[in-house]
Amino acid sequence: MNKIKLTPMPKFKGKIIAARIPVDKNTFRPLQRSVFSRAPYYSYDILNSTRGPMKLIVHKPDAKRGTITIKEKEHSHTVAGIVQFDIITRDTIKGERTALDFYNLKVQPEYLQEGLFQQMYAEMEQIAREARASVIQLQVNSENTVAVTIYKKYGFKVVRVPDLHGLTVYIMEKTLK
Repeated sequence: MNKIKLTPMPKFKGKIIAARIPVDKNTFRPLQRSVFSRAPYYSYDILNSTRGPMKLIVHKPDAKRGTITIKEKEHSHTVAGIVQFDIITRDTIKGERTALDFYNLKVQPEYLQEGLFQQMYAEMEQIAREARASVIQLQVNSENTVAVTIYKKYGFKVVRVPDLHGLTVYIMEKTLK
């Protein structure tokens, strides 16, 4: 009888953070606490004028998607802001086009007007440039006038207005130079 030699798995020496999981829309807390990822991520301190230093964490399980999170402390369960993104390459008439598509942008009400979107957007733009994306795109409810105004301030333009089952959304894009 052949014996199978079992070798123990090496211990993971990195930090474990929550993976891309469903989040409660009111509290921003994970709905599934048991899902964790050992995917690469990096973090750095940002200065919030009202609250002092905060932690911006970029979690990229692969080259095509990721999550940017801002917390008061790196291992805190309180999320101040979060945005998810995908890097999409499409074939067009003019050739391939790579875009960073962001969605599920949320900022806790008590953190509004503190520049968190500005910090997350700067990181998204850097990631888009590293991926050689030509545009950054998003969908926003046309009735969310505050968000539409902010996106326009950052150079986004409405490129399409599809009607999705009675809900009018704007497809907005910003071309990167």
